[in-house]
Amino acid sequence: TVYEPSKTVLLQAIVQKQQNQPTQVIAGIYYRCYKYVEVSAGINSEGHQFWGSGSIIWKTYRLGITTSVHPQLGITPGLCFVYNAKNN
Repeated sequence: TVYEPSKTVLLQAIVQKQQNQPTQVIAGIYYRCYKYVEVSAGINSEGHQFWGSGSIIWKTYRLGITTSVHPQLGITPGLCFVYNAKNN
C-alpha cells in the first residue's frame, strides 16, 4: 500500500505472509528534500531490521547509498545505480 500525502513525501507499507513463516511487515517513508535529493528510512519486522538511504537524482539516473542494521549481524552498506529508460 502506498500513500502520497504530498509531492515530496511517500509512505509505503507491505504485508507478506509465506507458508510456514510468520507475517512480515515492511514500512518506509521517502522524502524528496530537493529536486535532486531523496532520503528514506524504514523497518522490516523480519529480524527487526532498520534501513536508511539517500539518493541523488539527475535526469533518468539515480545514484544511491543505503544501509541496514540487523541486531545480530550489524550494519550492511549498499550502493546502487539506477537508469530509468524512457518508453516511447
